[in-house]
Amino acid sequence: MSSQEPLNQCEDGVFDWCWSETHHGREVHVHSDKHTITFHQNRSNFSTAIRGTKILRKNMEHYFEIEMKSPFFGQARQVGLGTEHTPLESNNYDFTQLIGKDMASWGVNYDGSKYHHSVHTKYISIDPDKHEEIRISVLYDSYYGTLAFKFNGRSNGVAFDRVLTNLDLYPMLCSSGTNSVMRLTHCCSSVMSLKGLCRGIIRQNIHDDKHYDKLSVPSHIKAFLLYKTPKSKSSRRTDDERNNSPPTESTI
Repeated sequence: MSSQEPLNQCEDGVFDWCWSETHHGREVHVHSDKHTITFHQNRSNFSTAIRGTKILRKNMEHYFEIEMKSPFFGQARQVGLGTEHTPLESNNYDFTQLIGKDMASWGVNYDGSKYHHSVHTKYISIDPDKHEEIRISVLYDSYYGTLAFKFNGRSNGVAFDRVLTNLDLYPMLCSSGTNSVMRLTHCCSSVMSLKGLCRGIIRQNIHDDKHYDKLSVPSHIKAFLLYKTPKSKSSRRTDDERNNSPPTESTI
């Protein structure tokens, strides 16, 4: 990065990028703020997607947040990363998830599933019908190739740890739902911090997340290593209490 190039900080009102007015599929309406997208304003016959205006630079940490409102329906309402070759629309009457359909894209759906190379598994437990709003936060480490998400502030750690960092990746959205709206509420990029570099080195040497419980470090350090949200002091319990009780949404 050039020494004269400004470093974008994570500050309110500062956006590193917005949604592209040209690189999207059919039935995508980019609002004047270029942050809000409406998909399939009249009816939906397929899935469609949009890319951000900028490639997420390598060897940096990238963060962005997407807000989506109820009602939640349809097969696809996704957030993630993809390349210029990731498809921006499907065939008619094909409501597939486009982000994660190929080997060079990674994403999550509003129902908590994660997608890559046409394989999907559950990432986090969430019932969209119980929420008026779902806010998905994305943290992409383009130095070590890790991708983590939060759903309404709740994280289940790293979703993908082998993102191909040699690719030029863009932020992406995808939807198959009629009149579905998604809004970019925040985005920023920063150079890798010393903490982030140390976390990456530790994660390279501890390949199984279950081994982190054996580390003799405070719980908030374990949460940082796992890309999870640490509990507040008022809600923390001892390890013995946590190990002897069934997991709930607040402890995942």
